[in-house]
Amino acid sequence: GLIYINPLTRLLEFYAGMLVCLLVRSIKGGNAKSPVLSSKIAFTALEIFAFVWIAAVIANTNQWLKLAGIDAHSAAGMYLNYCGNALGYVVLIFAIAMQRGHISRLLNLPILIFLGEVSYSVYLWHSPLIECYRQHTDLFMTIPRVLRYSLFWGVLIAVSTLTYFIVEKPCRDILRQWLNKQVDRLP
Repeated sequence: GLIYINPLTRLLEFYAGMLVCLLVRSIKGGNAKSPVLSSKIAFTALEIFAFVWIAAVIANTNQWLKLAGIDAHSAAGMYLNYCGNALGYVVLIFAIAMQRGHISRLLNLPILIFLGEVSYSVYLWHSPLIECYRQHTDLFMTIPRVLRYSLFWGVLIAVSTLTYFIVEKPCRDILRQWLNKQVDRLP
């Protein structure tokens, strides 16, 4: 667990994220000009490449550790399992942050932005709803599986949306107002 949550083991990823931010800002600010940097095809290919790379690493990490003779439960094995895909995510974040490929444009659809907004509430509610389903499975057995699955997602999105608008968004707004007042008071 310490390997996974220890900030020291995450420094490389944190630093890589800062470098990607600087690179994206530099390119979007016009400091780096190249026909490739404005190509929708090149960025779409980069987005697809990053997704495939990440999926390949996730699917094959344990086999690659075995081939390298690294025990998956050793510190090195655990680090590579948790952090070994950092470069793939760096490439994906860069490609998506540039917003020049078709996939990143697709991610700007209003419904996907909305789902991103309520995603924290989805995270908070999914487990209690699954537990409620488990405790009352017999009530749902007469409903076809596809309908049960759709019903679960509908209830999850509905409850998450309510939580977002009734709790999360107002609390965030209050916190922002308070923080802005605190910043205004600084000398």
